[in-house]
Amino acid sequence: MRELVLLIFANRSLDFCNAFWGLGDGVLFTRMRGAMRTTEELRNFWKERASIEEQDEIGELRSSPETLRLETDNLLRALSPAYSYYSRIDEDDERGGISRFRFFVYMSLAAFFFFFLPAIRPVQERVRRVADADA
Repeated sequence: MRELVLLIFANRSLDFCNAFWGLGDGVLFTRMRGAMRTTEELRNFWKERASIEEQDEIGELRSSPETLRLETDNLLRALSPAYSYYSRIDEDDERGGISRFRFFVYMSLAAFFFFFLPAIRPVQERVRRVADADA
């Protein structure tokens, strides 16, 4: 008798779960099978992604730091003539290298102000007169 009472209480604890099974439970079974398929597909997808990442990390990306170092060395070799040229100009400054450059810039500005500014002044004056007339 005691076993029968335990069996009844055991069944009562599963009453909620068992309420789903019966007429029309095909939809639930279909959904559960679909969920199992979806879970399996997701697991296969993530396995595939993990293998791709592992191959990239070990394969192609392993040589990336070496490639970066080689490209940096090539860039430095390509820029070294320019560096040596500008360092020579800097060293020649004691002998007037940069001073000659400054003199050239100042003379160019002086030529601009001496030759072109007088030609621009009448135009500026006309623009000023038109602006004053409009105001």
